[in-house]
Amino acid sequence: LREGYLRDLVHQIQLFRKEAGFEVEDRIRIGVNNGTNQLARILIQENEQYIQDETLAYEILYDNLRSNGFTREFSFGEYSFNLTLQR
Repeated sequence: LREGYLRDLVHQIQLFRKEAGFEVEDRIRIGVNNGTNQLARILIQENEQYIQDETLAYEILYDNLRSNGFTREFSFGEYSFNLTLQR
């Protein structure tokens, strides 16, 4: 079940990249903002390298980046995410 949520998370980030106007080859930074619940944070922390590889993220920060990027909230199951993407 967690693997499915992880795939959903990567898919959402990829869609979010596209909506934000990033090019396919753009490297990004992902900010995990307040509003991301503990369960979702653990999923991200345990799978950071996979998420970075699949989304071309050079860094995942557990800090609010909202003012400097594109922010989106989404959830599935018990997982709630509030993420910001930056180039």
